[in-house]
Amino acid sequence: MKAEKHLRPPRRRSRHKNNGRSNLIRIAAAVGISAASLFGLYETANQHKPANPDVMQEADTRVYYPELGNKEPQAKGNFTTSEGNTFHWFNFSKARFDPDAAQQIISFLESVAHNQLGGSIQLQTGKTVDFTAYPSQPHITEFYIVDDDTPNPAWGQQIVTGGTFKDYRPGLNLTTVRVTSNYLKGDTLLNTDVKYANFAATVEACQGAFNVVATDPQYTATAQEKECTSLSRALVSIGEGQNFQTYSTGAQGKASVLPTGQIIPDLLLDGTQYADLVSQLANIPSIISAQ
Repeated sequence: MKAEKHLRPPRRRSRHKNNGRSNLIRIAAAVGISAASLFGLYETANQHKPANPDVMQEADTRVYYPELGNKEPQAKGNFTTSEGNTFHWFNFSKARFDPDAAQQIISFLESVAHNQLGGSIQLQTGKTVDFTAYPSQPHITEFYIVDDDTPNPAWGQQIVTGGTFKDYRPGLNLTTVRVTSNYLKGDTLLNTDVKYANFAATVEACQGAFNVVATDPQYTATAQEKECTSLSRALVSIGEGQNFQTYSTGAQGKASVLPTGQIIPDLLLDGTQYADLVSQLANIPSIISAQ
């Protein structure tokens, strides 16, 4: 059963220039074969002390991810997005992390969120849920790229390939992306551990940039996961140089499942929307690639 297309225009025009980006999420839902979700979005009731980006030091790496032990990152650094959000990244994997690509893609996702795009999803039960994507609150992010030999952090025990803990402290997000042989096999686009990790990094970048609100709160995580995994697949397809037909064929029938077991059918861009993305992002390299 295919879900109907239920999308509405942005609630208001942002003061930020959208450069046609409001067209990018006018997407139709397609319910297809269920696939295992390898991502997680974790939230807390802000029970921790606030983070202050002016005083955060590298030592915080061990505070937020003590399971790293005495490992040293093969690369590390900082970057700031166009919205002024700071990322401290630490690459403990054998893959290459490109902070310039990450900065450009995250800045793009932030600009998409500023359009306050809305839509509706029709679940397999027949229930229709409206949702709106808003920008996340200003934040800093501790971003870790790890290999199979690194245990999950205590705040993300369910992570397989990627997970984000939003507001671990108010204004502080924690993200882990894993380059792992335990990725979902059988996808021609994401057919290596590094390519899947790049997809995971894009999904988690979206998780941090977007704050999706659903009319039925129990489906808020579903709507956010749906939007981020679907848009991220299109971004990765463009990075791989795929034309629309190849992207569309590969994306048909894709779905994911939250750790709760909720099936999330992917959303599909049409040819015009895909071409719009290509015109803006075709020259941006992958966030994570082989060395």
